[in-house]
Amino acid sequence: MKCRTCGNDLQGNEYNCPFCGSCVDYTQAVEQAKAGREEGFTFLYENTYRNKLYIAMKYMKNEQDAMDVLQDAYIKAFARLDSLQDANVFPGWMSTIVANTAINALQKKKAVLFSDLQNENDEGDVFEYNLEDENMSTQPEMACTVQETQDMVRELIDSLSDEQRICVLMFHLEGYSIKDIATVLNCSENTVKSRLNYGRKNIKAKAEELQKKGYKLYSYTPMCLLVYLLMAERGNMIVTHVFEQMAGIGGNVAAGIIHGGAMQMAGNVTGGAAQVAGGAAQAGATGQAA
Repeated sequence: MKCRTCGNDLQGNEYNCPFCGSCVDYTQAVEQAKAGREEGFTFLYENTYRNKLYIAMKYMKNEQDAMDVLQDAYIKAFARLDSLQDANVFPGWMSTIVANTAINALQKKKAVLFSDLQNENDEGDVFEYNLEDENMSTQPEMACTVQETQDMVRELIDSLSDEQRICVLMFHLEGYSIKDIATVLNCSENTVKSRLNYGRKNIKAKAEELQKKGYKLYSYTPMCLLVYLLMAERGNMIVTHVFEQMAGIGGNVAAGIIHGGAMQMAGNVTGGAAQVAGGAAQAGATGQAA
């Protein structure tokens, strides 16, 4: 999708153009989509699906399951556009729908998942989550190949349980607060803190294993390492057009989502207009009778 300020490709950057830094304005696209126009749905989908597909892949750890989650999430979002009050929060709103859809999909696979347990250890302790120094600007640049990046991401993610993985990704990659994560997962804030703590410990242990295997991790803290690698992997996938191959605008999935959303919203608009017209006609007939 093109930046409306400088004309360059937004490359899946949801909020700011990577070239000129201008904010992406979703107002016009949301208004067009609410009116049932396909160009509005195309803008919303094309400018967000890369990041949403990536996070869905990390939630599900399976490309086909991630594609199913992505498709269901966009269908739900486009059907509920009328409830979106601020058009420019669309990316964050979409992230919540993707997270909820992924959680529902994982729950179908596992009978007991994301329950309101106050802790995850036998002693019943509730851990406070304390962030380490994870300022990316203070960390050295890592020199690793695309394959090494993918291998490390897989190893670190696989060290987490489903519950921990969802919490870690929502907090560190998507930027959700602990309170917001608790709301999405329908659990207590202490449960979220506990899962973040256990996730951090598991990632730290796995990072130490990777270092023993010969990977150069420099002075990265474990969570900062994971975030750096996730961002690097996503960047590599954007540059090599992996997302376009999986769910690009030319694909059947994308076309179906966009066209289906347009048809549904157009039907809502037409139905609403017909309802108003019917009410007016009824009122006119009542007036004549009177």
